[in-house]
Amino acid sequence: MKQALSPECRVISRETAADGHNGEIYRGEDESPIHLRLRRWSAEAAPSDDPETVWVLSSGRPATLRMLREQRQNFVALTGAARLVNRWLYLDRTDLEPAERSPSIPKRFQPFADRNSLVVRTLLAHPGRTWGVRELAQESEVALGTASGVVRALAETGALRAEPSGRKLEVRVDDPRPLLKRWFAAYSWERNERAAYHAPMGDPERFIQRLPKLLDGQQWALTMQAGASRVAPHAAWDRVHIYVAVDQAADLRIGSDLGWQPALDGRVVLMRPWYRDSVWHGLQMRNKIPVVSTVQLLVDLWHYPLRGREQAEHLLDAVPLTA
Repeated sequence: MKQALSPECRVISRETAADGHNGEIYRGEDESPIHLRLRRWSAEAAPSDDPETVWVLSSGRPATLRMLREQRQNFVALTGAARLVNRWLYLDRTDLEPAERSPSIPKRFQPFADRNSLVVRTLLAHPGRTWGVRELAQESEVALGTASGVVRALAETGALRAEPSGRKLEVRVDDPRPLLKRWFAAYSWERNERAAYHAPMGDPERFIQRLPKLLDGQQWALTMQAGASRVAPHAAWDRVHIYVAVDQAADLRIGSDLGWQPALDGRVVLMRPWYRDSVWHGLQMRNKIPVVSTVQLLVDLWHYPLRGREQAEHLLDAVPLTA
């Protein structure tokens, strides 16, 4: 925003505990500022009637930006697009320099990548347990080099303890929260490709009980609020998010094969997991319904806009990560 509005206007950003980032735009000393409330965009978010709301998008896909413009929504895309219309301000540009991103590091040191995260999931499932790196690799079913790289990367951040013991290294997670905090910062549920549908749902619980028959022959599991409701109920919900093991996003058309109508605001959301392998780690059966692990529920819910973080915090307090 500063790039788009300088030098005519001055932009001030403030981080708040309740709302994330807020800000003001000033033009001259006598002009009253325009107040902004920055909110992370997702396909689940409903259009806002508040002119102070500014959606923040990590990518600026043309179809998404076109839809936001048609709905008269203000937005900033980190890929170099922005629309801000409020009182004396009218800005609509697609020629801005993309926001700078942090330098990438070698993939083997990305502890929250798909296969690598199996090591993290194992550590979180056994808080307080002391591991040797070889033992941890075997339990996580990954190569020794993978486990060693993940441990080294996490130890550098202080998210776990790694102390020499003779010729070996002893690894332990005493408090899962710092490690989870690192994961929350590295991942968002929005990475999952998804397709939403209108389906004859009626009562969501009864609809879920029909899923084993509807999805017969598919590998699937509940996540988000629908999944969490079967582990530690808390927040109200009316959308059912379902991971389905498909090879490509186009295969999510199985919803259409079931007679469901594609719709952005559909209450049934089929998702192709970004964690292709590890999402199925620790799968739990709840009243004959498959639900992803508590750890996966936490990382999926944390950035979900509809009371997701509230539900995640309730899970953290109510359920051991081994569940």
